Amino acid sequence: MRLPLGNKNWLSCATLILVAGCDTGTPLFWALPAQKIEIQGMQFEVRPLRQWAEAVRITDLWFPKTETVLPLALTAIRSATGCADITPLTADPSVITARLNCPLAQNPLP
Repeated sequence: MRLPLGNKNWLSCATLILVAGCDTGTPLFWALPAQKIEIQGMQFEVRPLRQWAEAVRITDLWFPKTETVLPLALTAIRSATGCADITPLTADPSVITARLNCPLAQNPLP
């Protein structure tokens, strides 16, 4: 089946957008400055916001498992925020969001 030229361009744009968004994180954290943290060879960009933080894995891995990435991401969040008591809220192999169970004084707004 032949696709008209317009459909090929649409498919290319959609693919590019999806690939570009793989290490972007969630909209709530987009505007915040990221701190790059490396834990056991895996790199994360960590963005804290009040009582929450998000870790985005930026190391390329072939089909990583959440069970492998989650503990390292939580360690990266602890390292970036100084908060040892955190609770994971959402997790997939690329983006992990956690609640910081520490006083806000340790994690002020940027």
